[in-house]
Amino acid sequence: MDELERYLARRVRRRQFALTIRHPTRIDTWARLAFDSQQYVARINGRVIEELSSHNLSVSVTGSGLAGVEDRMTSAGWTTPPHSGYSDQRFYFHGTVPREDDRSTYAALARAAAAAVLGTERYLLTIEPYGGQAEYVGESAGYSSMTTMAGFVLGAPIALFVALASRDALDVALVASVLVAMAALYGRRLYRLNEALVRLQATLSESAIVEVPIAGPLIELAVWLAATSIGVWVPISVALVITAAV
Repeated sequence: MDELERYLARRVRRRQFALTIRHPTRIDTWARLAFDSQQYVARINGRVIEELSSHNLSVSVTGSGLAGVEDRMTSAGWTTPPHSGYSDQRFYFHGTVPREDDRSTYAALARAAAAAVLGTERYLLTIEPYGGQAEYVGESAGYSSMTTMAGFVLGAPIALFVALASRDALDVALVASVLVAMAALYGRRLYRLNEALVRLQATLSESAIVEVPIAGPLIELAVWLAATSIGVWVPISVALVITAAV
C-alpha cells in the first residue's frame, strides 16, 4: 500500500481530493488535479431511481508545460463536458464514479489520470491537505474572526451580568479583568485562533471519526457549533467558573 492508497482509505477523502504532479526531468512541467465525486442515489419506496441518481466524477486540471492532455485523457476514458471552457493549461473532464468504492480503485484511477495528463508514468506526486481546500483556510478564518468577535460582543455583557448577579465585588472585578484580557487577546491573536479552529474542523471532516454511524456526524456538528459560537460561550463559561470558585 502506497501513500496515496493510505490517504484515500477514508471514504470522505475519496469524495474530494487534489494532487500535484511534476515531471521528473522537466521542472517547468507540472499539473494540479482536483477530483470531485458527485455521487448520490435517489430512492422512492426503497427502489433506486437511476434516472434521478448521479454517479459523476469530475477532475479539474491546471498546470504548466502541458501538451496533448485532452487526447490522452479521452483515450483513458474521460470525457470533456460541453462548453467546458478549457484553455491551453486548464482542462475539465468527466468520468464515472467507480462501483468499487475502495481506496485501491480510486488510487489507480488517480494515478492513471496523472499519467495521462503528464504523458508519463514517472512523476513526483504530492497530496494536497484538506481535500485540496487548504488555500481557503485563510479566507474561512477571516470570516470566522468576524463571527467570533460578534459572539464576544454578545457574550461579554452576559458574562458581566452573571458576575453582577453574584453580588460580589471580587467576582465582578475578576470577570471584568478577564474580559478585558480576552478582548486584548482577540485583538492581537483572533485570526490565528480562528485559523487553528478552521484547520481543526477540516482535519476532523476527513478523519475516521465522521465515518462512525450516527455518532460521527453528531461529533462533527458539535465541534462546528462549539467553534462557531466560541466568542459567546467562552466568556460566559469563564464568568460561571469564577463566580462558583470565589
